[in-house]
Amino acid sequence: MKKLLLALILGMVGTPDAHAVGLLNGYGNPMTGFRTRQVFTSGSGVYYSTTSTGATPKQLFVTMCGGGGGAGCRGTQSVAVGAGGSTTFGSTTTVGGGAGIITVTGGNNNNGGAGGTSGSSVLPNLIRFVGDQGCSDVDSVQYNSSYGGGSAIFGGGAAGVFCGGSTTTNGQSGTTNSGGGGSGGCISAYSGTGGGGGECATFIVNAAVSASYSYVVGAGGVAGVCATTNGGAGGSGIIIVDEYY
Repeated sequence: MKKLLLALILGMVGTPDAHAVGLLNGYGNPMTGFRTRQVFTSGSGVYYSTTSTGATPKQLFVTMCGGGGGAGCRGTQSVAVGAGGSTTFGSTTTVGGGAGIITVTGGNNNNGGAGGTSGSSVLPNLIRFVGDQGCSDVDSVQYNSSYGGGSAIFGGGAAGVFCGGSTTTNGQSGTTNSGGGGSGGCISAYSGTGGGGGECATFIVNAAVSASYSYVVGAGGVAGVCATTNGGAGGSGIIIVDEYY
């Protein structure tokens, strides 16, 4: 249902184009007949709304997600698991997903990383989507490991890996540019917990479009590393800017 809602909002079906910085032309706008798009998938910088010909859009429609949280592993920690990075566009922020938990011995029934929530903005028309929480660790024989919650609108949370008997399996990473959390790594029937999904938001800049906006795309959280198994890293965030002329 959330994906269908996003498709209706964006006027398209499917997930966004994952180019480093892309510019797409020709999408029809019922009011003006012309729209361009820029997609930012990593790093930080400055978005410039004015084109090389001097045209400035009358309206911006922005969709953005924070990075997904990294997942825990099972055993003695050698690399700490990390939360997903927050994504910013101008004064608006979406928070990254929380980190999963490393399970040292047995199954401790720990919760997964919290979904990203409560980012900041001064815009009145902004809609927020809280990230899904990562799944808890498993304390029973031959169940799947925990898995990361997908971001609220793009999915992308890593699937759980099989965990039973004497199996040792690394977790999987969240999908790049989805904000999905990673899945926990496991030994026998026990695993680390999944990373939380990044928070997402959509909003419109209706008037007084600035010439530039600073931006940061939240990185995926670092995967937990243990002696014999690893968790999965979180998926990175994304910013999509549709420009109406």
